[in-house]
Amino acid sequence: MEESARREWLSVAWKTLSHLPADLLKRGCDHARKTCDHPSKIVPAILGEVQDDFDRRRERASYEPEVPMIAGPRTRTVSALRDRRGGPGPMTEAELVSLNSYLEWAGAAVRYHRDGSKYNIGPSL
Repeated sequence: MEESARREWLSVAWKTLSHLPADLLKRGCDHARKTCDHPSKIVPAILGEVQDDFDRRRERASYEPEVPMIAGPRTRTVSALRDRRGGPGPMTEAELVSLNSYLEWAGAAVRYHRDGSKYNIGPSL
């Protein structure tokens, strides 16, 4: 699978599985590692393994997760990039691609130019 296809697959998988508590996601992933022989089978295997337990948790009248929900990837911001680099200045091409790719994945309505200035691309998701 090419890099762009892997990124797209991971993005879709994350959006499909991000509602699961961490303990159920871990159990589902363990099951998928043992049973799947193709990437297209991973998400269905995870959901198939944990969906009944997840539904039971949701049916409880006072549902409160027993363990925290998993968090998404750390936000990549211009200020975080500047802090890591030690100050302001134009972004490298790799930094620009990384930041704008993350913003696209997150459904943000903004992107950044190489000089660090922000621009709108439309309404966010």
